[in-house]
Amino acid sequence: MNIKQYYDRSAELTLQHPWYREQVERYLLGALHSDATTDVTSKKLIPRHQTSQAVIRQNQPGVLAGVEEIGWLLRKHNLFLKKLKISGRSRDILLVERTVLNTLQRLSGIATLTQQLIKKIGRYPLIAATRKTQWGALDKKAVALGGGYTHRLGLFDGVLVKDNHLALAEHDVLKHVRWGKQLAGIEVGSISQLKRVILHYPQFQILLLDNFPPEKIQGIVRWLTQQKLRKKYILEASGGITPENIMGYARTDVDVLSIGYLTHSAPALDISLDIIP
Repeated sequence: MNIKQYYDRSAELTLQHPWYREQVERYLLGALHSDATTDVTSKKLIPRHQTSQAVIRQNQPGVLAGVEEIGWLLRKHNLFLKKLKISGRSRDILLVERTVLNTLQRLSGIATLTQQLIKKIGRYPLIAATRKTQWGALDKKAVALGGGYTHRLGLFDGVLVKDNHLALAEHDVLKHVRWGKQLAGIEVGSISQLKRVILHYPQFQILLLDNFPPEKIQGIVRWLTQQKLRKKYILEASGGITPENIMGYARTDVDVLSIGYLTHSAPALDISLDIIP
């Protein structure tokens, strides 16, 4: 089984792809419009046609992410970005300043945390994002820039049967449904549910072990190994994984750790924008 087939969509997260470009436009223009339809301060202080240069400064070590995205935003406002220097009308630089910084700080924080966790545990198990994102595909791209995996980009992008699917779907439907050649995952929340899935639903190749503590995951891995089933499945652990407890999960011999913390709790990277005198 090719894990990258299911967990890596990073090649699609470029402005060359219309879907991703639409995501960038939605989030960045939305953020800008909520903050800066006009700048009443600059109108009073700065001549309309005055031009300036500004520099983006990274004030702490980390992975810089979001540069492609802010380059797109700057071009929309007739500003030019080259080697982290912005040039154009002074009023326009100040208009987009906060949105540019918010984007870089957030995405760089996610990328940096991802890189730090990979350095902490090594290259395996894989570290992946979840759908617990505020900025959708932009957050997932930041995880990829930090060396992690995007996971699904959305519900349209891969089969993963979750607990509420199981609550609503009839047993016979679930037993006989087929997903074609794509990999399919299913969430399990207890040992008994795990055994039921293995017995009745052989069409799944990925087992999502949700909210299990590390010691229970280790027990599941041992049981699958004893039953000669371990190599049949990709094992993904998720739920409550943080920088503080990640080593316990990394030692369980699962294949993937999907971590919502990456995109809902990563600290922003310290980045500033200064006008060049």
